[in-house]
Amino acid sequence: MTQLHRRVALIAVLAAAVLLTLAAPVARARVASPWDAVEGGVSPEMPDDFGATPFFISEAERSNTLKVMRAFAAAMPSLGWSGADFCTWAGVRCFDTNVSFIATGSLATGTLPEMPDDVDYSLVKLDQVDLSQSTGITGTLPSSWSKLHKVRTVNLGYTSISSTLPASWSSMSSLRFLTLSSTDVFGTLPAAWSSMSAIEQIVISSTQITGTLPEEWSTMPNVRRIHFQQCNLYGSFPASWARMPSLERLGLQNNNFCGCVPDSWLTSPTLWVGVDAKHRMADCATAHACAETTTPEPVPSSSGSAGEVSGSSSSSTATTADPTPSSSGSAGEVSGSSSSSTATTAEPTTSTTSPTPCPTPCRVPNCMSCAPGNSMRCSVCFPGYVLTAGGWCMRHTGEDAAVFPVGTAAAAAVSATVVVMGAVLA
Repeated sequence: MTQLHRRVALIAVLAAAVLLTLAAPVARARVASPWDAVEGGVSPEMPDDFGATPFFISEAERSNTLKVMRAFAAAMPSLGWSGADFCTWAGVRCFDTNVSFIATGSLATGTLPEMPDDVDYSLVKLDQVDLSQSTGITGTLPSSWSKLHKVRTVNLGYTSISSTLPASWSSMSSLRFLTLSSTDVFGTLPAAWSSMSAIEQIVISSTQITGTLPEEWSTMPNVRRIHFQQCNLYGSFPASWARMPSLERLGLQNNNFCGCVPDSWLTSPTLWVGVDAKHRMADCATAHACAETTTPEPVPSSSGSAGEVSGSSSSSTATTADPTPSSSGSAGEVSGSSSSSTATTAEPTTSTTSPTPCPTPCRVPNCMSCAPGNSMRCSVCFPGYVLTAGGWCMRHTGEDAAVFPVGTAAAAAVSATVVVMGAVLA
């Protein structure tokens, strides 16, 4: 073989090696933004053919839905909604027979509106309200939203709402997803919510919610996830909650609970329970025992005879010193005279469990527990998320490895080059 032929063959082999390396398909892991999917803030995904999906509602349904949408427009003027075609309004999506109001992370300001009276709510097609991360939304949770029987998703996480939880929302018979995380909601968990037959997910983490876990909620048939991390809840863990037939995940870390996790929770094959480690310790029943509640008894009045005092405080803790006899008068007279007797009445002994202040709300999406004193740095992420060096919780999507790794392709190319060159130069 001539020198020219050898050079041409060598160039051809090197070119083939380069092409093989560049052509190797690589599937890189895509790291989603921490705001892509907040744990518990799940909103139904739009269909792939959303733009082409026909929207079919009757004139009566359109008219009643418009009244409700105009209530939102009046309460949030910054939306700039006008006209009668609500499907063209910013943040409003119409598909099939449903209307969704999604303004996640918007600059909208205002309050949540009360629902108007002149509406037939059986004809209202609004099924989703998502204002999450819109910090300009303030005010309270309107009790009149109980009229929205067809709403399936309410996501108000990371807004500036400050309110108690309306017991009337138990009438929202279609509500499936409720998210109020990182807001200023407070008060107790309504026992009436046990009648929410459709509810699947309740997420109210990093709030000022207090009180105990309602026993009544054990009858919820479809709830799958409940998240109350970093609140001000206290009391014992109700064993009856293990009877929820669909419950899969229960997050209760960083609260003020007492006692141990019930065996019925731990033996469930389908339930994942997140609680502080102290409630799983062998000594949890004694080291973190629930305080007994003692009802205070009335303090005896200072007026009246000794006999009256004794009769009015039979169950209170009282210590009465023996009267000092007077030089004049009988002992009976002495016992009824305040000038010749000394009586000391002790205050009733009571036990009161005062909940400690709620930790600083964690502001990191998908975070189960933030670092102490730092609401913007996560220490423990929800399952399925990875903690980054910066304290964020990231979720990986796609394949983690290349279909045909670059290193493998390069090694194959080099090996082929060596073999061919050896043959050419031989």
